[in-house]
Amino acid sequence: MKNLVFFAVVISFFFFSCASSKLATTDKKQEFESFSLGMIENFNITPAMLEKMQFFSGADTIVLENRTKVATGSVASDGTLLLTGGNPIKKYLILPNTPGTVAPKGIILGPDKKVKEILVSFSDNENNALSFEPSDDEFGTFILGVNKPNRTVNNPEGQTLMVEVFYSEQQDQSKIEPGRLVGQKKVSNDNTEKKVPNEKLKRNN
Repeated sequence: MKNLVFFAVVISFFFFSCASSKLATTDKKQEFESFSLGMIENFNITPAMLEKMQFFSGADTIVLENRTKVATGSVASDGTLLLTGGNPIKKYLILPNTPGTVAPKGIILGPDKKVKEILVSFSDNENNALSFEPSDDEFGTFILGVNKPNRTVNNPEGQTLMVEVFYSEQQDQSKIEPGRLVGQKKVSNDNTEKKVPNEKLKRNN
């Protein structure tokens, strides 16, 4: 009978341990938010901090086209335009939520010392960067800037610069108590271990 009771206790402890492990390893959801001047001001983010931040592209694919001057051109008999010399147009795709970092000297400040432009690189060449500038909305959300010479950006309207955020109050603070056994050592407030007596203390006469 004692063996059956012991076996039941062991099985119960096993299932409780499995449930505890699942609770303790709950995955946290990844969230992205639009980066803005308001965020910089509210959280006192300095240019030095910006240079260390991990940024992401928005929810839509960005298509870049780099063009070079063509030396000559002619029209074929079927009406096709033939271009010779120079390099072909190169397209680069930046998929949604692609990670990017601030390019060297990529934080541009205005006369008022506020950030007026952030250059972010999404490629293996850190100098190949896109410009994000504050919009006119109430938050000053950073959106993809104007096109530069020999480059066309086929972007959806309002393509924003994103950051990954995690709110500390959403952290899992759950603690699963291990339970106590008869005769188990007791930890006092001064962090010293004392053994629980097996019988009542006797007063000396």
